[in-house]
Amino acid sequence: LDAIRVEVKSPSFTKEELLDEKEKEFSPSYEYIYYVLTFLAGFLLAKVKFVKKPQEKNRERDFCLKVKESKSLNELSLLLILENQKKYEKIILQIEKEELTSLSKAKKLICS
Repeated sequence: LDAIRVEVKSPSFTKEELLDEKEKEFSPSYEYIYYVLTFLAGFLLAKVKFVKKPQEKNRERDFCLKVKESKSLNELSLLLILENQKKYEKIILQIEKEELTSLSKAKKLICS
């Protein structure tokens, strides 16, 4: 094949008109990234389970105060039953069988 040389004497279009426009490159907005990270942090924080440790010392101290304020053996046995029946079973049985008749002695057995 023979080559043919073509020339255009009066161009009807300029070089810039013939080229396609450059597409804008994707550049994420930092504002949206901040919102997404904040959402994820909140979601993860909601999944964390916070466990409160029981404050045994305060609870035990409050129980001893209730025991010291009790005015009768029946009231004392009711407090022991409500607090921990298995732990204070011996003292409760002694009060019911009337083997333990001294309120002060019972209080000393419990809070010593």
